[in-house]
Amino acid sequence: MKTKVDLSFIKMATSLDSSSMEDVTLCSICFEKFKSPRFLPCTHSFCHGCLSSYIVNVCKSTEFRLGFNCPLCREYIPCPGAFDKPDAWAGLFPFNEILETIVKKPDGKLCDACLRENESENAIGFCLSCTEYLCKMCTKYHKRQLLSRDHTICQLNEMKSSNIFPESGNIHSCPKHKRETVKFFCNDHQQSCCSVCIGTSHRKCESIDTVEDAAKNIKQNRQLDVLLGDMKNMEKKLTKAKSEQEINVAEIENSVDEIIEKTEREFKELVDHLDILKNKHLDEVAGALKKGRGKLSECTNVLTDGIQCTNYCCRNIKRVKETENDAEMVMTYYRVKERLLQLKQFKCTKKQITISEVKSQILKEVRNMESFGDIEYAESDFRITYDVNDIALSLVNEFSIDGENPIVWTGHFLSNGNFVFADYIPDGRCFIYNKDWKSTEVIDGLSYPFEAIQAGEELLVTCDGTKSIEVFSLSDLH
Repeated sequence: MKTKVDLSFIKMATSLDSSSMEDVTLCSICFEKFKSPRFLPCTHSFCHGCLSSYIVNVCKSTEFRLGFNCPLCREYIPCPGAFDKPDAWAGLFPFNEILETIVKKPDGKLCDACLRENESENAIGFCLSCTEYLCKMCTKYHKRQLLSRDHTICQLNEMKSSNIFPESGNIHSCPKHKRETVKFFCNDHQQSCCSVCIGTSHRKCESIDTVEDAAKNIKQNRQLDVLLGDMKNMEKKLTKAKSEQEINVAEIENSVDEIIEKTEREFKELVDHLDILKNKHLDEVAGALKKGRGKLSECTNVLTDGIQCTNYCCRNIKRVKETENDAEMVMTYYRVKERLLQLKQFKCTKKQITISEVKSQILKEVRNMESFGDIEYAESDFRITYDVNDIALSLVNEFSIDGENPIVWTGHFLSNGNFVFADYIPDGRCFIYNKDWKSTEVIDGLSYPFEAIQAGEELLVTCDGTKSIEVFSLSDLH
């Protein structure tokens, strides 16, 4: 299966890691100095504009994409944002401050430390932490200093843009505060956060754990294994759907071959006038095949994209299962968990296309025929759903509801871990249970309350009796 992607506007280096790529300040797409460089998880850097153009152009091949392949090493990169907004993805990748600094420095590579002393010495290395060129002597003493002994110094003759990226980009820093390290996990918002986050946006949250405790909980409950199983199950479904698409291509090709063979046999019995109709008919058949293969190819590409995404997530899960870095485990777990939720919400479809033929009823009236037959093109979309039968259900708790003959249709978990449900009676109430399944709050005076759900910081209750939606504040239920 081949998908044509117009990449004629992109000038790409065959390999940034080759010795021919001597100037590390050049983008491998445009061959010009880096402009606002962004680096991918595979560590390759590109101009913001070049990367954005590449992503948008690649995503034109299908309706939606869950990621793309690095234009250099072809490593699969999951989309960092909404899958239906590829034009915004490039701006969500980290900014390569180191490359930006190198680009702005003079072309002559002289030791920056010596220049401050009005001396001129040729540099042999570059400190990624200090973003300075260093000569042989300064490099020696740089590694001896207590404050700089842990700095990473790249030799100039070994520098490649693939290994030049901020050191902070390789640790588990807070997404909102780049210079802060993730140390906590907010259970209320299911987010990793740093000390600054705890004191600002999460200061009102009730359940916050250290990353060590969060990692311990993940290990004890075998949540990584469960997540890996769910992801493999999704991969299995996508793989099966892709296989069915490929089989469908063969089926419609066989159908067309049969139609062509039958058509050729009948056309041999006809004269010059039928020859014109034959060509017209075959054009219709070929057009239907082209359209069908094109549609199936698009769907297959989307499924391949989803498979690559699940493969990527599975590799990350397997990798963090072996790591001792709790922050890495927690962040990877919830990133993959969020990716799985996105996969479940992603509108994956598989098509079923059939091509058949309905012969004209007036074949005997050859001279009056205007067409040899009609080509029927049928196209159907089937949503690839997450099979609920694959989900293991377990009893969490049993409790009784006060009142006579309560009627409960549904319940809802709030962001703080509490559980709310409505009693559908004339003088109904909403009950709120805490994490220990103890009744803590009751909202009464409602007429046939049917369902209660959370929307932001508010609780919405639909009341069938008054044909209204009652809105309450989650903080005090007013």
